[in-house]
Amino acid sequence: MDIASEALTDGIIKINLSGYLDKIGTEQIAPRFHRALETEKRVIVDLEHVKSISPEGIALLLAGAKTLHTRSGRYVLLMPVHDVVTALKSAHTEQTMPMFRDMHEALTAAQA
Repeated sequence: MDIASEALTDGIIKINLSGYLDKIGTEQIAPRFHRALETEKRVIVDLEHVKSISPEGIALLLAGAKTLHTRSGRYVLLMPVHDVVTALKSAHTEQTMPMFRDMHEALTAAQA
């Protein structure tokens, strides 16, 4: 599992994840993921290259959302693949972590 982040416009950070967000992958990136969120208020998590997600991966993403929500921040997911969308929807995460297929829509939501 890989993680990288980049600064976008208007103080938005984009966290790029790739690989398998399963138990092992989640353990590999969790410390860096949480550090990336420490001071941010607007975050887009790009899931385009995440091949699958487990309950541990969903929990990691939800923890990130909670961190941002406690600071009145914005936290959105970008371009999850079909299997990841299915897993997230079955966990009823849409209210907490809105998902977008388009970067422009994700940026708009993160700025709101």
